[in-house]
Amino acid sequence: MPRLTLLYVVILMTYFYINEAASDCPHGGKKVKNKCVREFSEVTDWKDAMKICESENATLLTVGDLGFLQDLNDTLRLNHKGYWVGARKLKSWFWFNATKPITWFKWGPGEPNDIGGGENTLNMMHKLNYSWNDEKGTTVDTDHEDRKPAAAVCQFDGPCSSQLKYENTVYPRKTFQNKTCFLLIKGNNDWNTSQNMCQNTFVHPGYLARIDDLETHEFLVKFIKKSGYKANYWLGGWWNKEKESTFRWLSGAQVSTEVWANNEPSGDGNCVELYKDLGYYLNDQKCDPSDRRKFICEYYDLHQN
Repeated sequence: MPRLTLLYVVILMTYFYINEAASDCPHGGKKVKNKCVREFSEVTDWKDAMKICESENATLLTVGDLGFLQDLNDTLRLNHKGYWVGARKLKSWFWFNATKPITWFKWGPGEPNDIGGGENTLNMMHKLNYSWNDEKGTTVDTDHEDRKPAAAVCQFDGPCSSQLKYENTVYPRKTFQNKTCFLLIKGNNDWNTSQNMCQNTFVHPGYLARIDDLETHEFLVKFIKKSGYKANYWLGGWWNKEKESTFRWLSGAQVSTEVWANNEPSGDGNCVELYKDLGYYLNDQKCDPSDRRKFICEYYDLHQN
């Protein structure tokens, strides 16, 4: 093969290799272990860093272990002040949307020090070789070297990864068969308000969840029990008695008979709920504004191919 032709083939193969690798992560992100990470050059406070990630359908980064942190440090060279990551201090330190406290730390010397009180967010400081520093996340103090803002580093890590606007109302997300994301909403609302929240409140527009088969039912029951919020939950099924002869999901599909509880539907309501005392099988319930339940939203993850 002539040298020029061989050189052309090598260049072409390299081009496709680079572009194939780049396509693994959205929006120009870099792959670090199992996560796609993107750093931003704009310096800001923690609250606005969260908004930057949210605008990209991502979340502030969570750092799972020391090995991940070491690999991450090799990629973070854009900003020389530091990076905000997705940890907050409540009574203990938690990664964003996690239910258990952080169990390992990489604090810099003398950290955490909670200077002046209220240092309840976390950044990785360049001058500390990207070790961790506790910081006030909603103020920018440019007169104090340690209080200067940092940049956002966001993660795109697969199904159900996008941030919610009202995270305090939601139990962490779960994905089913890598297709659908479910949210357990802890607040109690009537059926119509619940559907409006699923459709309009969160980053991804969704709807009250549907259960098409026993496999989906089993998945959601395990999800509810694991969450610790054992209660009745609204689903997206209802009966338009003026036009229909049976219950249907919001999609128009008929509610399967195999997921109803025994002797249900009994005809005493026209909305569908998962009823705790009936083994979390379906029950028909009145849709009155006074009938308030927790509820489950469903949406399709936008990061999937």
